[in-house]
Amino acid sequence: MTKKTKKMLMIGAIIIILANLIPTIATKLSMTSQKRKFNMISSTSNMFFEDELKLFAKENNIDLSIDYYGDLEIVDTR
Repeated sequence: MTKKTKKMLMIGAIIIILANLIPTIATKLSMTSQKRKFNMISSTSNMFFEDELKLFAKENNIDLSIDYYGDLEIVDTR
């Protein structure tokens, strides 16, 4: 195999790899740039978990909103 042939094969391999990677990278970037919104109603007894939920939401690019109500108020909330 000549140097020119090896060079052409290497360039071809790089093009094939990039052609497969670019759509995957573009999809990942578009997914991370869009925030998903999640509204939650919870009992006041669950306030203890708020920090962990907010951290999870931030790591997963989720806009989390938590409204706290008493146990009886949740039943009446629609």
